[in-house]
Amino acid sequence: RALGHQYIQAWDIGRLHDASVGIVIDISRVPYRRVAYRRVVGVPYPRLQNEIEGLYREYGGLLYIEDNAAGGAVIENLSVPATGFTTTAKSKVEAITKTKILLEKCHLQLGQCPQLESELRAYKWDDKALVQDSVMALAIACQHAPTLTGVATIPPESQTTGRLVSILSGGSGKIGSSRWESIRR
Repeated sequence: RALGHQYIQAWDIGRLHDASVGIVIDISRVPYRRVAYRRVVGVPYPRLQNEIEGLYREYGGLLYIEDNAAGGAVIENLSVPATGFTTTAKSKVEAITKTKILLEKCHLQLGQCPQLESELRAYKWDDKALVQDSVMALAIACQHAPTLTGVATIPPESQTTGRLVSILSGGSGKIGSSRWESIRR
């Protein structure tokens, strides 16, 4: 945790054989930065709660946990403050859309995270058959990040060590008609 920095943490809680994913975003300045990522599969809920509490102790900030199904019970048993996020058709569209906008405007840097990148590349609105735990954790975090309007940022071409990827490009039911053009380190 960096002195004076503000963080948002979000967790998508999976069932026993599904992944649970936690993401921490530093929202202290633009572009926001993903600073931590945890993905756990097949662990009992008490161990998952320990993971969540450990990450919270490491970064602090605001903690949001998807409270559908098992998430509500996880929240109730935590020893750190957490706010539930109920995923509905409407809240999911809003969160994914805000994430898309942050990425398109280069207001969010994800760094190296192969699982997250893979899920973002494959994501489309009809996501029932997709692995999308990381996408949802990211979307929950982004939904709670401050909304940016009129913010001056460094243009993408002047950022160093940038790499272009096509994420959620148009066609085939994927989100939007334009590409999510950059993920920055």
